Amino acid sequence: MKIYDTQNMTSFAHHSRGRTAYNKTKPEICENILNLYKTKYIDFNFIHFKEKLLENEKIKISYSVLYNLMPLNQIKSPRKQKLRKKDKSHPLRERRKYLAELLQADASEHLWLGINHPKIFLHGAIDDATNTVVGLYFDYQETLNGYYNVLYQILKNYGIPMTFYTDKRKIFTYQKNNSKKKKKNTFNQFSRCCNELGVEIITTSIPQTKSRIERLWGTLQDRLKNEN
Repeated sequence: MKIYDTQNMTSFAHHSRGRTAYNKTKPEICENILNLYKTKYIDFNFIHFKEKLLENEKIKISYSVLYNLMPLNQIKSPRKQKLRKKDKSHPLRERRKYLAELLQADASEHLWLGINHPKIFLHGAIDDATNTVVGLYFDYQETLNGYYNVLYQILKNYGIPMTFYTDKRKIFTYQKNNSKKKKKNTFNQFSRCCNELGVEIITTSIPQTKSRIERLWGTLQDRLKNEN
């Protein structure tokens, strides 16, 4: 009754009032949207498809309407079809709190430029706290140059990060020297650079703990291949 006292009779109105329901969209518009997806945008996820409808077809539709329309016509998002059962053998790592406190870094080999071009590698880094993509760089192989270019973008736009979180590639690791005669550890070029900047490198063999950059690759693969 408190709501009634402050809002009068309007408090009894449904909170979805004013929104366009999927079953209120004109049938000819729905049919056109479905035909466009099947003939022109078949590999697009629904968010990307919605953007292209507005950009290329001048059709404005809310995501909720589109999301309800597609499954009713036996159309599933490509991303959902690729989802696998979650591996419960490894607990999720807690997300960091601050920008640049921890950056997940990796490289992904894919047909980034489309099926008419060879596979290349996209090097990248994403902020663990905010999901901000802080650097991306293409190269024909996974290279030191690729990671240096990602690092350059990070330093230029965000400053020195605290930690890189990566898999156990040699480019990110250094060999501890157990010899009593030699006091220094043996760094490779990238880890030496990070050491001089005061950036810690943490490596892992568990893909689930690098979930943010793994999801980034999936999102970019969906979008870039359809833009070509």
